[in-house]
Amino acid sequence: MTEWSVQLPGNVGGDDAEGSRPASRSETFAVEDSLGYLLNRTARLMANELADRLRPAGVAIGQWAVLLFLWARDGLSQAELSRLVAIEPPTMVRTIDR
Repeated sequence: MTEWSVQLPGNVGGDDAEGSRPASRSETFAVEDSLGYLLNRTARLMANELADRLRPAGVAIGQWAVLLFLWARDGLSQAELSRLVAIEPPTMVRTIDR
């Protein structure tokens, strides 16, 4: 895997609180080590795995979320489903139509 890094500016306003870091210092930050990157990558890998497992049943990830909520709380309205799954109502209509 290629490592990407960015230069972060040092403390532009002068020394840090302890007075030990000069203003001109910069740090290298490995993007691949950032929490945001790692969480995003983990979520993508998990979504891909879930999609692979749902594919034989002909169910998409978006449909799975709707089916999961309907299984847990039978009788939800489209508006309630939209809110719970966090998608717009027109998207919910298309998902249900599938």
